[in-house]
Amino acid sequence: EIVGFSLKGELLQAEENDTLIEFIGDSITSGMGVIGTKTDWRTDGTNAWGYLTAKSLDVDFRIRSKSGIGAGRDCNGDVGPKYEWISSYPLDNCFRDLTTPYTVNREADIIIINLGTNDLDAYNWSPNATQSQELEDNYVKLLNTIRQYNPDAKIICLAGGMTSGYGSRLQKAVNRVGGSDSDFYCYWITTPLNLGGAGHPTEYQQRIIANEVLEVLQRDFLK
Repeated sequence: EIVGFSLKGELLQAEENDTLIEFIGDSITSGMGVIGTKTDWRTDGTNAWGYLTAKSLDVDFRIRSKSGIGAGRDCNGDVGPKYEWISSYPLDNCFRDLTTPYTVNREADIIIINLGTNDLDAYNWSPNATQSQELEDNYVKLLNTIRQYNPDAKIICLAGGMTSGYGSRLQKAVNRVGGSDSDFYCYWITTPLNLGGAGHPTEYQQRIIANEVLEVLQRDFLK
């Protein structure tokens, strides 16, 4: 256990790159199961698609992800700051306290979201019409919430990874908040990528996602 440290000299702030990308996700973005086998595995975010994408581009980045969390419901169907991003995004750290607001001294230029797998799991992977509409409505709420904190960012939603079963509702949500005219975008990525621990992407499969996201960014956003 590390209880403290001391140093000589001073800590200097790193020089900023031109672009800051924020990644928002769940266990896929956290790198759950990326190392090991289906039954004996561990989590490593440095081998997950968001980190790999950022390092390949040599941009500044921040990653906000948690295993089990959803856009509007977690994998067990629960709601609240510790379970879904609508309530959690406005907080600095919902596991530390539920009152400290999320503040940053630099707005993201691009935000990339990969959420929906756990929302689908909450509906036992086969939502009825009412549940499908709730999933779409929750995504609209999340996108509007994120926009409040990032008024000038390009916001990219990804459908895919472990499943893209929520993709059609995600596309409808993106259209409802204005689509590309309002700098909201939806892209499909490869699925199913689930050969790693607990049915999650392996390190190799995470690189598939990263390469596809890199292609999208370099073709459409970082020309």
